[in-house]
Amino acid sequence: IFYDKLAPLPVVGMAYRTVPANSPDTPVLDVISQILSVGQSSRLSRSLVRDQQIASDASGFTLSLAVDGLFMFQATANQGKAPADIEKALLAQIEILRDTPVSAGELAKAKNQALAGKVFGSLSTEQKAEQLGDADLNFGNPEEVNQELEKLNAVTIEEVQRVARKYFVAERRNVFYDLPSAMQPKADATTKEIK
Repeated sequence: IFYDKLAPLPVVGMAYRTVPANSPDTPVLDVISQILSVGQSSRLSRSLVRDQQIASDASGFTLSLAVDGLFMFQATANQGKAPADIEKALLAQIEILRDTPVSAGELAKAKNQALAGKVFGSLSTEQKAEQLGDADLNFGNPEEVNQELEKLNAVTIEEVQRVARKYFVAERRNVFYDLPSAMQPKADATTKEIK
């Protein structure tokens, strides 16, 4: 738990340890990120923001590096909503992803969004250079950038569920709360402040 004097609202985050960028599971995590986070119809936005109205925003995204990776879930609580309720709602969405296969339509939409993001993310010379550099750093081969679209397109319903079950487990999870300093408990009169 962190207390932040600049934070206007509580933020709840979860980080799951995943895999390096060169893992065959990385494209699956990219697709899962689309399912959870992209657009107002994404699972986290629909559940936490629109239906339950407990968060002003909610997302899940993957960060894959050369050595290891993380999948981050994050949501900002609406005024008066308890951080513990946000954590519980995020965990409920994770359980649904683990326990229930995504529909063919949802998977197709997520793959199309991921593919479009890759294509439109490589229009400028600078974007192309960045992608080549990332591929060289993470795979040791800049040509790997030419395989990304094929790998994303090959992701299956079964792989989404398998990857969610493998990585979104308690022993791989760290939870953090970034709370407004006004939420910090006052020091007990019987305890001394440590300086």
